[in-house]
Amino acid sequence: MRKLFLLACLLLVAACSKPAVNKEPAQVSSTSVVKATPEEITLAKNTSGDAVVRLKVQDGYHVNANPASFSYLIPTELKVTPASGVSVDFITYPDPVTRTFSFADQPLRALNG
Repeated sequence: MRKLFLLACLLLVAACSKPAVNKEPAQVSSTSVVKATPEEITLAKNTSGDAVVRLKVQDGYHVNANPASFSYLIPTELKVTPASGVSVDFITYPDPVTRTFSFADQPLRALNG
């Protein structure tokens, strides 16, 4: 058996800004409000398995679902660099929740986090 560590290299997250008092949204880096934690899994040679990556979103922020509600929004996307000899067949995202935000005219699909 060999251990597999999936590293979440880049997590592109959209809509990570709180409305500012002066009505201009503060510019916030997604990496400062979203933490990705991959769970360790062990696979035997020539087997497959699921690797789960959990997101923790700082209170007061949200991340868009994948797919996002509208084409002009950026969906949350997980990019993975697999270990040597390991391949990633597909990435699935959790079912979104629909929420109303003060900055949006219509409810948006977000990840529950």
